[in-house]
Amino acid sequence: CVSTVGLDEAVIREYIRNQEEKEKRQEQLNLRGL
Repeated sequence: CVSTVGLDEAVIREYIRNQEEKEKRQEQLNLRGL
């Protein structure tokens, strides 16, 4: 039970990090577009 929670937490953290990376990349593309 505890290990599953820790795993979920790691997965969620990884997902959030990926989303932030995607947003940063998108912002850079938008700046280049201007």
